[in-house]
Amino acid sequence: MKGIKMKFRTLLLWLAAALVLPLVLRAEQPAGDESKGIFVAAGYGGRRISSRDGITWENMQQWEEKGGDDSSNLISATFGNGKFVVVGGGGWSKDTQAGHILVSKDGKDWNEVKKMAFRVSPVMFGNKRFVVGGPDKQLWWSEDGENWKEGPKINFEGWAFWFRQGAFGNGVFVFTGNADPKQKTSWAAVTPDGEKISSFQTDLPPNRDIAFGNGRFVIVGPDGLRMSSTDGLKWENRENSPGDGLSRVIWTGIEFLATGGKTAWRSPDGVAWKKVETRIPCEVLWANNKILIGTTWPGQMWSSTDGAAWKKGVPMTPNGINAVVYGIPK
Repeated sequence: MKGIKMKFRTLLLWLAAALVLPLVLRAEQPAGDESKGIFVAAGYGGRRISSRDGITWENMQQWEEKGGDDSSNLISATFGNGKFVVVGGGGWSKDTQAGHILVSKDGKDWNEVKKMAFRVSPVMFGNKRFVVGGPDKQLWWSEDGENWKEGPKINFEGWAFWFRQGAFGNGVFVFTGNADPKQKTSWAAVTPDGEKISSFQTDLPPNRDIAFGNGRFVIVGPDGLRMSSTDGLKWENRENSPGDGLSRVIWTGIEFLATGGKTAWRSPDGVAWKKVETRIPCEVLWANNKILIGTTWPGQMWSSTDGAAWKKGVPMTPNGINAVVYGIPK
């Protein structure tokens, strides 16, 4: 009987998804006055740009032209407590490893509130606080995004350890990453607040991104990897599609969308997946009920109002975009 109920629930979800526009665009409306909302994108060379509509980008700032995998690379972004927070850094030499935490209330004026010896990433907001992964396998947390406190260190032997991605949901922050000199160990760590680590495991398959929605975390990766979890500890529902290099996954408000290369998959629950037949020409970084926002290297922005027809934004000088976030400043 339980199995029948689960199948019926999945069928209802798919029927609901079938009533929306071609791809995914019936996401939840952001809370507050949407007319005052701002998109912020961050990436290589310290690039920060903002947009009112997700189509026209302005207020470009950057530290370097044609930035690389070094201290100037801004990797992750979030919004909370009326502020945008972007973080990044990290290279292969001591001269290029510095990590950064920058804060802005409007996407125009930025203040670097903290600099660390190595990359800071990812950054997440939940439970009324910000939490990041920092140097030396350590978490940091902040209630205002500006004043940061040291959290615990992850118990892993060896120097080769990298935070990669993260997502907040079900009351916990889930970090994922890889370790060992050849980066073949894939791990996940869970914390409710950045002040203690409730679980840590090193047996995940190689993965590239994580998102939370509909009560589940989803990770994606090489060979079409798709897995889900409700708590960041027990991972299940593994699926693979050899040859599909999935590198991004987002929750649109009604379903997950995983993209990478020439392939895209969609799922209303992180369990049942369906291949997207219409080719998506970019990695999708953000979506709401009006627009999908994506990017291609080295910094070309894309947008779509229905998930099927995509338009390029105005060309920009090279500096790839890593993250897009939306917020309504106070």
